[in-house]
Amino acid sequence: MYKKITGICVLIILLSAVTFSGQESKIPITLEECILGALKNNLNIAVEVLNPELADISASVEKEIFLPSLSFNYGTQETNNPSFSWIDAAEQVTSMIDDYGVQLGQLFPTGGTLSVSLYSYKSDSNRKFQTINPR
Repeated sequence: MYKKITGICVLIILLSAVTFSGQESKIPITLEECILGALKNNLNIAVEVLNPELADISASVEKEIFLPSLSFNYGTQETNNPSFSWIDAAEQVTSMIDDYGVQLGQLFPTGGTLSVSLYSYKSDSNRKFQTINPR
C-alpha cells in the first residue's frame, strides 16, 4: 500500500513539474515575427498560393477542346448464305465487305465546326454473275 501511495505522489510531482516548466519558457517575439509565423503555418494561405497555378492548368485543359481531332475506323464483315438460285453457281454465297474511314475535325471558339472525312469500302463475293468483283 505504501508503494502505491508513493508512486501516485511521484506521478503528481512529475506532472506538476511538466506543467510549470511549460509556463516558464517564454520566448520574446515581435509582432512581425508573429504574423510571419502565423502566415507560414496557415494551410488556407498555402492553398491560395497554389490557386493561380491551378487556374492556369484548368484554362489550358479547357482550350484543348479546340485542338483538331483525327479519327480512324476499320470494319470487316463476312456473310455466308446458302444459294437459292442456279445463277449463283455455288452451293454457298460468300460476301466479304471491308470498310475504312478517316475523319479530321476542328471545333472553333465561335461555336462552328469543320470536319473532313473520307470513307471507302471493298466488297468481294463468289457470285458468278457479279460483273465487277471485287468492287
